Amino acid sequence: HINEMFHPEGFYRDPDRRAPHNLYTSSGELWEQIEALGLDGTVAVDPWPFRPEGTAAAGEPAATVEITYYYGTVGWLYEAGTGRYYRQLDGTPYRDAETREQISAANLLVQTVGFRSFDTVGRLEARLVGEGKGWYFSDGVGQPITWKRAAVTGRTLYLDEAGAPLAMKQGPTWIQY
Repeated sequence: HINEMFHPEGFYRDPDRRAPHNLYTSSGELWEQIEALGLDGTVAVDPWPFRPEGTAAAGEPAATVEITYYYGTVGWLYEAGTGRYYRQLDGTPYRDAETREQISAANLLVQTVGFRSFDTVGRLEARLVGEGKGWYFSDGVGQPITWKRAAVTGRTLYLDEAGAPLAMKQGPTWIQY
């Protein structure tokens, strides 16, 4: 896969923002790297299943989700009027740098993963292959889930507590590690 730590070509940092939240690329830059690395073959990927519109998510009430990292606390606040969770960082709305709109998602997947330091600087790589636990939040409720990914080129499968594929709400989906 392509990431800035192992394949820095095609990425740049905005000096006006604090790392690690200042890394950017573009579709054009990524496609150049995909082609250069020979990753431009066709891959069949099964789509994630979605709930029929109007079907509520299962789970316990969860109007607020907070995850603490070394750099601060990421918060997600549910707004019933829009049916979305809105992202915050340390209590401040997290906004798109171009549109200034607050980042929001209809589905929030919190995927618990391991990390390893891969260099002497202490940069971390998330272990995204294998399986683990997590949480799914949608429509103001949350439920525990399991995730599975067989290979870095495969799609992550999200399963409900019964082991069935998780049916999500149609709309923007944010995966938080």
